[in-house]
Amino acid sequence: MTHKICELVRQSATVIFPGREAHFVDNLVITRVIENWEYQDEPEHFRTIRDRILKIDKQKAVSLLNLYKKVWHSGIIDIESAIKHSDLQLAGIVVKKESQLKVYNRIYETIFDELWIDTNLARLCS
Repeated sequence: MTHKICELVRQSATVIFPGREAHFVDNLVITRVIENWEYQDEPEHFRTIRDRILKIDKQKAVSLLNLYKKVWHSGIIDIESAIKHSDLQLAGIVVKKESQLKVYNRIYETIFDELWIDTNLARLCS
């Protein structure tokens, strides 16, 4: 992800004014990474995370989404189940810090937000 963002900055023709670097990068991430992420995901990254969570056994996907929802809401939670948390870690959406889980980064937290969680839970449970 860092490499992709650095490459987007390098490719940009926009002049970045001193003191405005953070604003420029934030804007770039929103417009070139987060918005319409399913279409801008090249090389494929976010779709891989999505698929590792959703394109598995329906019951397991619901369990993972419910655990991720707890992490997403709380910011950080104590680890509940070694199997469930390791599956979320393998998907790349969370990271383990000592005996707690948190969303891996703000970009993932924005893309895989509560709307995404609830939409997929509703689809899987219908």
